[in-house]
Amino acid sequence: MRAYSKLLVALLPLFLIACYDPLLSEPFIEESTEQGVTSSGEVLELSAIPNSIDISAGGTVMIMVRLLYPNQRPIVGETVKLSATLGTLTETELTTDSDGCASTTLTPGEQAGWCVVAAVYRSAYAKVAVAFYDSSAED
Repeated sequence: MRAYSKLLVALLPLFLIACYDPLLSEPFIEESTEQGVTSSGEVLELSAIPNSIDISAGGTVMIMVRLLYPNQRPIVGETVKLSATLGTLTETELTTDSDGCASTTLTPGEQAGWCVVAAVYRSAYAKVAVAFYDSSAED
């Protein structure tokens, strides 16, 4: 029991560092690329470039998906469904090309905050976060 207690004490600081971000008051998804995998091993990749945008300056975010078989060959002609919690997606259903890729744009609205973009292909699910901020409000 004593060894178990020492292990917990040793791991607690690492856990706290990994789970706490004092600069953010909302949930934060660190990466701008995420993968989901179907029950049969097909890979869904979702990316957002850039992963933050100033809503007062205008502009859009490129949302890209890629589908791959387990052997890394592209999956052609399949549909991926998208949704976003803020802003507007140009398209919410994308069909993959000969490279297994498809893309659309995300246009922010007037509301600052975290936009979570989710993609679904069969049983695979992936999500990325994009920060919408307003630099004109920081005066």
